[in-house]
Parts: sequence; C-alpha cells; structure tokens
Amino acid sequence: KKKKQLTTIERQNLLVEYNFINKLQHFSLTSGPIINLCNKYGIHYTTLSRYLRKVQKQVKNGDKPNVASLPHTGRPTVMTSQKVAELEEVMEVNKYRLTYRDLSTLLEIPKATIARYCKNNGWKVRSQIVKPILSISSKNKRLEFAKSYFNNSFMNWVDIDEKIFYTQLISKKIKVPENAKIEPLRVQSKHNIPKIMVLTAISRPHPRIHVDGKIGLWRITETKIAERKSKNHERGDKYEVDTTLNASKFFDLMTKKVIPSVRRNFKTS
Repeated sequence: KKKKQLTTIERQNLLVEYNFINKLQHFSLTSGPIINLCNKYGIHYTTLSRYLRKVQKQVKNGDKPNVASLPHTGRPTVMTSQKVAELEEVMEVNKYRLTYRDLSTLLEIPKATIARYCKNNGWKVRSQIVKPILSISSKNKRLEFAKSYFNNSFMNWVDIDEKIFYTQLISKKIKVPENAKIEPLRVQSKHNIPKIMVLTAISRPHPRIHVDGKIGLWRITETKIAERKSKNHERGDKYEVDTTLNASKFFDLMTKKVIPSVRRNFKTS
C-alpha cells in the first residue's frame, strides 16, 4: 500500500488502536499486529515509532498529549484539495483535452506529480471520437427515417454486406497443460497475411417457417485458367482466386446466389 501523510484525526485513531492492542498484549513495533495496523493506515512502522517518542516526550514534560502539534516530515503534499479542485475545473473547462505538460504549466505542478495523482485516483485514458455536425434539416430527416421503421417488425427484411477476413491470426490464445511446448504458427509472410472477401446475407429468424436467419455467405472469387502445369494444377484447369468486389461481380452474385437463396428460405413466407 502506498505510504501517505496522516491527518490529525487519523493520527489520533492510530494511537488509540495502538494503545488498545498493547493493553491486550505487549507487542514490539515489528510484530505482526503492529505491522498490520501500520499497513491499515498506509505508514511505515518507524513513523509510528516517531509518533510514540514525541507523545512520550510531551508526557514527560508535563504537557497533555497533542498529536495535532506533531510536525509533518518529508516532502510536503503538492496535490492539496485546492490544487485538485483547480485541476478538475481546468480540465472541465478545456473539455479534458489538456496534456500533462499543459496542466503542469497552468497549475505550476510537476507533470509527473499530476500523472501520478491521476493514475492513483482512477483517471483513465479514453479515445474521443469525431462526429459530424448535423444541421436541423439533417436531424429532421434522420428522425423521419427512424419513425418510418418504428413499427416495422423486419420479418421480411434481408441485410447484405461484404466483409474481409484474414485467413490466419497473428496471435491466438490457446489452453495448454503446464510445460507443454507450443508450436508457432507458420506463414509465408507475417506482414502480408492472406485474406478473403465474402458477401453475407442475414435476416431475422423465423421459427414459424423454419428459417434461422442465415441466408448465405459467398466467397468473392473469379475463375482463371492455368496457363502452364504446376504442382497445384494441370495446364488448362480452371481454378478460383480471390478478388475484390466491383459492380459487375456484385450484380452477378446478387442474381445468381443471393436472390435465389432468399427465395428458397422465404418460399413459405
């Protein structure tokens, strides 16, 4: 636990708990119960020893024990409650866009101190997305579009989209027993992983007509003819190679694959 400076009330509570523990049984400062007590308050046992010596000195001089009069030692606290309030106000005014260096210049506090405070108090680094500024007419059009589909059940609706998939992951988590040897994944080039493009069609499930919503998934390829013999093909063989999706390929897939598949799935709809 990180060591910290105790307030006057925390010092009083610390000494009360120490006296209570010592009444049960006399413990040394390095014993388990005392170390646990120090860890509870986030201090070292030598700090408790220093408090006890100063209180005993006050009693010896005939004074009433006063922990509030004990001076603080070590580096003074820079992030006071006033500085924390200034930090939060400055960040809120600037919409949390300031860096540690900017805050250090404005608050006259070392940037490492500000970074440490933010880390210890739950501040997190988050990404800020960019959204277009919509005019009133654009907002009204979006509202009208949403209202037009408000009562739509989408039971006779098919969504179509294309997607690129990598044929091999760069890293993959697997479960293995202890001391098991893990073989690396072998690829021709780590920087050029083969990928494929597919066209997918899905819909809402229709339990009544036994449709699970998976209309189809088609790999986007083109047919080529082998010009010479190789270990993979004989000369003149036809084979499929991956390609990108263009207008003619999309029209061909829609007329020969997607629409017939939709008709087969919704033939009783």
